[in-house]
Amino acid sequence: MKKAIIIGATSGIGRALAEKLSREGYELGLTGRREALLKDIKESLPTASHICVMDVADTAAARQAFQGLLADMSDVELVILNAGVGSKNQHDWETEKQVIDVNVRGFVAASQVAVDHFKARGGGHLVGIS
Repeated sequence: MKKAIIIGATSGIGRALAEKLSREGYELGLTGRREALLKDIKESLPTASHICVMDVADTAAARQAFQGLLADMSDVELVILNAGVGSKNQHDWETEKQVIDVNVRGFVAASQVAVDHFKARGGGHLVGIS
């Protein structure tokens, strides 16, 4: 069975990708900050799925959680980095810091874990959505 992990799967593009990949027969790892949404998505999918609550803004905890999910699923061939935040109207430092923490630091931390996994397994596919 093909296996994929979606970082940022609770809404929008991430949720739509989870639904599509599940219909195509993928076993999925779903991550996000909102546990209730992850559980709802898991229950709605026709294939096996694993959920992992994590906030990529906390890069150390996110790396550890992602590594654990990869170990639990084993032999994941596709990782989609979809976590992201943005603000149209607020430009204060706290809002901008959150954008940087999620969209830059979180993206880089997750991609490093994925690349290490792919090197160990001899290949894989990394998709970044920004």
